Amino acid sequence: MVSGNDFQLLATQAAKVRNIHDDSFGALSMIVAGDFAQLPPMSGPLLSSGKVTLQVSDATDQRSQNAVLGRILWHQFNTVVILRQNMRQQEKSESHDKLRTALENMRYDACTERDIEFLESRVAGFRPENHNLNEKEIRNISIITARNSQKDALNRMGAERFAADTNQTLVDFDSIDRLSARSVDKSKWKGSEQSDLKGIPPSLQRKLWNASPSTTNEFIPGHSTSLICLGMPIMLRTNDATELCITKGQQAISVCEWDSSVGPSGQQVLDTLFVRLLLKAPRKIQIEGLPENVVPLVWTTTHITNLLEDDSLL
Repeated sequence: MVSGNDFQLLATQAAKVRNIHDDSFGALSMIVAGDFAQLPPMSGPLLSSGKVTLQVSDATDQRSQNAVLGRILWHQFNTVVILRQNMRQQEKSESHDKLRTALENMRYDACTERDIEFLESRVAGFRPENHNLNEKEIRNISIITARNSQKDALNRMGAERFAADTNQTLVDFDSIDRLSARSVDKSKWKGSEQSDLKGIPPSLQRKLWNASPSTTNEFIPGHSTSLICLGMPIMLRTNDATELCITKGQQAISVCEWDSSVGPSGQQVLDTLFVRLLLKAPRKIQIEGLPENVVPLVWTTTHITNLLEDDSLL
């Protein structure tokens, strides 16, 4: 959710672009999407906050005035569509119904005793009544972690374990890195100094490849060395093509094939990765020349900032 101040800023910029200042958003028809269960804005009150008065006095500062104006704009929307269907948990069973209910209640900090009892029944452990992560049906399941560094470690260990289970050797690919002239936003990395290197020495390049994605400001997976093998389950991390179900959070049942080339430093670079989407994909995808539900993932260029071992930025 955005704050009332940001909503007013959006309306102001739209009015400037359209050069229409006597109508909301420069007379544009607006559709906004949001999630009322998300964390509140870092600064400024929520649009729906009852703490914001709709009256402006002479003593009100500019920021408070913008918050009021933002909430007034919010009240001008006359059609609300509430999406309640869970698109990723659609199986029909008593357990899935309980899961959907618990997920919805968790979002609003309103879990019941029944929800807590159900969630505790799904805890993995070593007791006979607990689920075991080595069980076949959940051995390769996605795991939600509290920290990105934990996710990186689990991904690496999971890749090594999957390769051992399937008697394969992991194939590693590295990124093509170049120094950028773009400035670094130091506010994201307090207490750090920006590196003034003009090139990337081989020793430093190897450290960058061996670093985990959590050492970058964008948490880019694949910037460091990527380890894959055939049949490995993966999760898509970007909205590359929604019409092909290549969306963030979509799970792919397996890696089918890949194309690679040799990079400028002699490293193997992954050009295209072909993956088969899960059978639970919203619809079947058929790309000419590829099997059903197999889609290509191609490399992209992204500007990132790396936090080095000496706390400098590159």
